[in-house]
Formats: sequence, structure tokens, C-alpha cells
Amino acid sequence: FKIFFSKNRVSKKQVTPNKIPSSLVSKQNLSCIFWNLYGFNTLYNLSAQDIDKIVNVDIFCLYETWITSNLVIKPNFLQEFDYFLVKASKYFVKGRASGGIIIFLRKSLFNNIRVLISKDWFLCLLVEYDNKTIVIGTVYWKPGPENNYLLEEISNDLNYLFFNYGQFHIIIGGDWNARIGSLNNLDDEICNSCNFSGQRSSMDGIIDKRGEKLIDIMESVGMIVCNGRSPSDIPAQYTYSGPNGCSVVDNVWVSFSCVNVVNDLKILDICEFSDHFPCLLSLNYKYDNNNSKPTTQITRIHRNATNLSLFKAILESSPNQFDPNLNINELCNNFTDAIKSHLSEADILKTQTLKTVNPNKPWFDSRCYKAKKEVRDRLKNCRQNSFSPNSLNLFLSAKKSYKNLINHIKFEYIQKLNSKLETVKNS
Repeated sequence: FKIFFSKNRVSKKQVTPNKIPSSLVSKQNLSCIFWNLYGFNTLYNLSAQDIDKIVNVDIFCLYETWITSNLVIKPNFLQEFDYFLVKASKYFVKGRASGGIIIFLRKSLFNNIRVLISKDWFLCLLVEYDNKTIVIGTVYWKPGPENNYLLEEISNDLNYLFFNYGQFHIIIGGDWNARIGSLNNLDDEICNSCNFSGQRSSMDGIIDKRGEKLIDIMESVGMIVCNGRSPSDIPAQYTYSGPNGCSVVDNVWVSFSCVNVVNDLKILDICEFSDHFPCLLSLNYKYDNNNSKPTTQITRIHRNATNLSLFKAILESSPNQFDPNLNINELCNNFTDAIKSHLSEADILKTQTLKTVNPNKPWFDSRCYKAKKEVRDRLKNCRQNSFSPNSLNLFLSAKKSYKNLINHIKFEYIQKLNSKLETVKNS
């Protein structure tokens, strides 16, 4: 029986979990993330800790993806999502592309999806969810006065949306590269029945010309900014921190009819590979979440002299007999079933169910954990010191060291794989 015992083999298979009783099913708020990725590869570099923060998000509105193809290789946590995209622009042979927008939607929740607007700087969809219709849009407005011509286009597109779809809840977020300070204040009485505060406050008190004009356009159609007035974002937290300082330029706007639907806006501390922090918007749309992630079964062969002798004895006394009336497939199935059954009886074949699987990259070692912790500690220190110049410099330095370390360790890992492949090839 050498063929069965030549190596310790491991096999894995996904197992669909049993249906959970309705009494144990929890309700989850529909949620959406707006995030300037600074390259789609940022998603591939997320740690397990980062993925845990966003794995239950239902809509991902991502910009500055730098994606130049219609074909997108999705990371594992986005496999059950459909996507719509605007490709990035590449003007030169050398260097990376610029811009790019993509929206991921959880397949099980949304249907009848329509693209309303698709431009280099704006992607807007109409989606149906649980007999409700939502307009969801993502903006990436490049910095610089040469791009201020988009003000008129923004105004025209918003008027188009409100004229044709104003009866639905409208949500538009993104990187506006506009600083609005604490503008867009409301009477507190208006917000008595919702989670919003009428008056806004912000860590970024600067108001630039683009910000002033953006406020005028948004208020003309009744849009309200979530930053700086949501329970988890008072005052508005910085959404950008980089060599040029800190600012609140990633804003999420909702139509007035949507105010009562917004539960919260929170700025997440995922910061290692992008200078922008994700904005997590949660809505008071509820859906069933049974938290029943597929488990992984691992089958292992454990050999020793005792159980091999027992297996031989069981096999010799097996009642299974050769039946010449069976076809070749039936004979094969009977044989393999008998062998597996006897291996289990002899305690050689063991099946183990793993409740969780470590989603970390195989190269993510203790050095990575240590460097990542340093970044988080520096960010915490930044917040405690209101992002003072000294604390910000230490934070940015830790981020740079972490990215360099990750790139180095990944390169080492790939080199080792290539070396092993060369060894196999030459053997």
C-alpha cells in the first residue's frame, strides 16, 4: 500500500455551514466605504487586522485606483462583489496612470444596477436594495486650479441627478481636493430626528476657493455633508495626512431626504499604504447577517507502525468483495470508499475542521507585525497631539519604513519561491 502512504498529504475543502436558526440571525446595517487607495495594490497589502475592519462592508467606492484595464483581479474579500469602473488615464509610456474609479457591490444585496454617469472624475450608479432605490456616486476631483473647470460640470450633473432621481436617496462621496472648514451648518431643530448634529466642526479649519464654490453648488441642491456632524466624526477627522500636511478633503454628501437614513460616518485607521483614510458610512437599512462564514476542513494522514499494522489487519478482514458485475467507475468508487473507511478506522485518516483561517500573506512575519504596530502607535500619538508637525513627521517616517520593509520581505519571499522552482526544474 505504498501508494497511499508515500507522503503526508493534506487536502482542503470548503464546507457550506448549516442554516442558522432565525432567532440567532443578527441584523446588520448597510455600509459603504469611500477611499482614495493611492493604487489598487493597496488592497492586496492589507493585513488581516485591516481586512477585519472592512470585510462586512457592502459597497466599496474606491478612487485613484490607477487601473487601466476593464479586467480586475479581485482580492479574496471582494470575490462576492460585482464591480463597475472608470479606467485611469495614462498619458505617457513611462510612469503610472492617473485617477481611476471603481465601485464594488455585494452580489447578494443589490439588483437592477444602472450606470447613470461615467466620467473620468465621476462614476454614479442607480441600485435597488430590498425594494428601495439608492443613487450612489464616487468623485475624484484632481487638485490644481487647472481642474477647477469641473465646477460647472459638477453643478450640471447634480442638477441632472436631482431632476431625474431626486425622489431617491442620493449619496456622493470621494476626494474633492476642496477644503470646506466648518461650513454647511444647519439649524439643530432640523436634525432632531436623526443622528446628525446641525452645526459642524472640523480639525481642518481652512476654507479654500474651491471649497467655497463646492459648498454653494451642494447647498443649491440640498446636499448635506456627513463629515463633522456624525456621532463618530465630531469634529471632522483628517482624511489626508502626508508630506503636504493634514486636511479633510474626502467628504461624503447625502441628499436631505437621506439624513434620517444615515446612522454614522467614521474615519478608519487604515493608513499604511495610502495617505488617505477610508470613510465608512453606515445606513439604517438593515439586512440579515448570519455570520456563517464557510469553514475549512483539512484531511491529514497520520502514520505510525501501530496504526499501519491495524490498517493491514482491517483490510484483510474487510467484507468488501470484488463484484465482476460492476462497471469500472463503480469498482473505482467502491475501492476508494473502502480504503478511506478503513484508514479512518485505523486512525490514520483524520479530518480536522478549522473555524478560522489566517488570511495574512505567507510572507507577513513578525518583522511586519512589529513595523505595523509602530505605524499604529505613531498615528495614535499624532491624534493625541493634534497632528503636530513633529508627531506627523514621526508617523510618516514609520509609514515609509513599513512600506519599504513590506516590499523587501515580499521580494525575498518571491526570490525563495523562484529558487525552489528552479531546483525542481533542474532535478
